[in-house]
Amino acid sequence: MKYRVLAVFLPAILLSAIATLSPLPVRAGESGLFEDPKNTLTAAIGTNDPGRVKFFLKRGDSPDGRDRDDRPALVLAAMSGDPLIVKMLLDAHAQGRAADADGNTALHWAAKRGNTDVLLLLLDAHAPIDAQNRQGATPLMLAAGAGQTGTLRLLLQERADPRVMDYTGHDALDWAEDNRHSGAAKMLRQAGVSH
Repeated sequence: MKYRVLAVFLPAILLSAIATLSPLPVRAGESGLFEDPKNTLTAAIGTNDPGRVKFFLKRGDSPDGRDRDDRPALVLAAMSGDPLIVKMLLDAHAQGRAADADGNTALHWAAKRGNTDVLLLLLDAHAPIDAQNRQGATPLMLAAGAGQTGTLRLLLQERADPRVMDYTGHDALDWAEDNRHSGAAKMLRQAGVSH
């Protein structure tokens, strides 16, 4: 008789114990201390999963949320290079000025990685075109330094200022020349930049 009682109650006791070990649900805006880090908006962005991104945004997660390395969701999306995810975050009113720990905005990352589709979305959302990171580098400088002539051309067309200097006194032409990107340097000279 006591084994029958144990057999009936043991599964219920185990389920109750397992439930207490599971992560607690987290409401939008809370720190997420008890949430599974794989079950977040930033994790969905990191795996380029638009379906999960849509789920977390509909759930109420902030489009300005940050990952454990303090990178904003929009910056992560620009780093991953998926225009659909960037658009979803912008449609949810993500802040285009948000920056990572080094001061790089999503526009910096799109320019450096040569992603013109993401760059266009960010510019259409009025992301600051001449934003400077902690080194004073602008998206134009990062595009020039990486030899990304497609994004460099687009930034120049959208009126990025090629005369802005970083905090060491270098402009976009210096960035292109220092990194031996002659195509980018030529494009900047044609835009009127000289020393």
